[in-house]
Amino acid sequence: MDTPGSTSQPSYLEAMPKVISSPPSEHSAPIDQEASSNGDGGTSNPPAKAWTSSSSPGIAAVSRRRNLRRQFLTLFLASLGVLQAVKAIGVLLRARKSSQSARRILVAFLHSLYKLDPTNVKSSVFFSVFPVLYRYLTIRSLRVSGKVYLEDYKIHRDARDDERPISLPSSIASNTFLTNAMPILVLGPLANLLPTNIITQLNLYVICAAGMACARVLNGRVESGLTMWQNKVDEEEHRMKNARGEKKPYVPYYMNKTTAKDSSLNKHFAFLDPSISTSASTARVNRSVSSASLVVAKTLWKAVSNGGGWWLFPLTQGLLLDTAVFESDCFPASYKNVIVSRSKRYLPSASSLSLPDTSSLKSSLPSPAGLITMLPLFTLSPFPHPEFPLSSDSITMPSLFSSHVLESQYSPFLPIMQLAHPAHTRAICATLHPLQPSCSGNFLASVKESMGSAFALVGGYSAIMTLLKFKKVKQDPRGALVRWLISSVRGAGFVTLAISNAWAWVCVFQRFLSPNTLQRGRFGLGGMLAGLWVFLVPAARRLELGLYSVRLSMLTLWKIGLKKGWWKARRRLSFAPFAIGLAILVHLKRRRLAPMESWVGKGVTWLDSDYDTLAETEPTLERKPEVKS
Repeated sequence: MDTPGSTSQPSYLEAMPKVISSPPSEHSAPIDQEASSNGDGGTSNPPAKAWTSSSSPGIAAVSRRRNLRRQFLTLFLASLGVLQAVKAIGVLLRARKSSQSARRILVAFLHSLYKLDPTNVKSSVFFSVFPVLYRYLTIRSLRVSGKVYLEDYKIHRDARDDERPISLPSSIASNTFLTNAMPILVLGPLANLLPTNIITQLNLYVICAAGMACARVLNGRVESGLTMWQNKVDEEEHRMKNARGEKKPYVPYYMNKTTAKDSSLNKHFAFLDPSISTSASTARVNRSVSSASLVVAKTLWKAVSNGGGWWLFPLTQGLLLDTAVFESDCFPASYKNVIVSRSKRYLPSASSLSLPDTSSLKSSLPSPAGLITMLPLFTLSPFPHPEFPLSSDSITMPSLFSSHVLESQYSPFLPIMQLAHPAHTRAICATLHPLQPSCSGNFLASVKESMGSAFALVGGYSAIMTLLKFKKVKQDPRGALVRWLISSVRGAGFVTLAISNAWAWVCVFQRFLSPNTLQRGRFGLGGMLAGLWVFLVPAARRLELGLYSVRLSMLTLWKIGLKKGWWKARRRLSFAPFAIGLAILVHLKRRRLAPMESWVGKGVTWLDSDYDTLAETEPTLERKPEVKS
């Protein structure tokens, strides 16, 4: 039975005993205050004698366990169904590429759909157990905090001499980072139930989301500091304007500033005192320097913090292109396939060179993906980035030239160089685009050929995103079509120009840099400069692309560290990035320091919904009804 003034709560929280509630609001009566008389001359509810629970503890515990079991079963079945469906769809897509009959494909699809995969079962256990136990621990921690505050309240109430009310804390939960992170750190090892690829992606997404949230907190604090700086500069300028605007009293020429009776006259004769004049000019210079420094600081911070996309993507693209050339086994395979498929003009193959099937060079040509892994040979001594054709005439000291050394260093490229146009002057240009002697002409041809496939890819993705906003499309179909067309063209131009320009910069550096200058760094520098084409897409999209590139760079750097022995992988500690990032997000959410964005932020909001219900609402304290004798 609800008591007067009680507030409604969700069904899974109704059975929880109300050990303590939040303090009364400013307009409500104090806890220890006697009840006032009503309009009829009678009295309202008597003062509280004891605090009671809304239901029996045993019944509440049974109901709470029942709700937890219901949540666990719901999440387990939903996650298992989704994972099984994803596996079945993957089997269907792979079977379609084979030459199997439709009946066999359908049988394989249904078999993979109803046959439980042990990996999917373990993943479903994590996706169901982790949220349920986290919510349970959150409720328990709030109840314990409530008991502590209630005991403190009783001690202070019994110890005071007067009848003034004591206000309880504004929230019954502690907002320290350790308190907020403890349930996550305790339950973090459950993430080891997930397969390696899923926990890796989960770590990357959560760490990037936590980094973005911390960056927003830092941005807010820096902007607050800049605002305070601006206020001080404005106050100083206002004070000086008022000082200059004061009326100067008339002073005869024979009156010295030191003999004037009014001390306010001294400031009008400051030019007569060298020390005062120097200090005034110094103050003006300081004000000018402070104003200029403020403008520079604002400009730099705005350039750095405006979405971050303009510098995140180019920096990470430089690292990724360097990794693709020199550490190809650590480079993400999916991203490598995207680059290879749109670099046909820079990674020649037998089909692009129009070689007949009977040609003996067809079998000796490297594959486009293999050609990328062989490009580091152009950076090795004693002949980095040689001229073309490969001969003793292209070497500074012909006496030290050895045809065997040169041919052994560049022997994998000799089949391609045999087909190169004689107008080529650089060996790497003859390798990347052998049939086209003009580097600029090859770049334009590459953009022209790749634009169609890039438009189909980006346009399809933009069309799906546009159709998801069906209401806006229905209201303004022509505007939606125009926006889709503009976004598709800009996205296709970005993809095409970024990939083609990364290879084109290699040709540019060949012409303007000596062979021993930036032997390896020119590949990464070209990737950074090519990443500046990200300005073709909107600002919000720049940030998304930058975060995607950051995730790939983090994964690549991790693999390089494992390969070179910088660190070792610990399977039991693979959950650590996920737990730390999630703890940071939960803490920032509870302190309201950063908004929860993207699907990671929405997941954190859903996971911590019980905290919002318990710690931010104000349920009333129940009073034991007075027993009439």
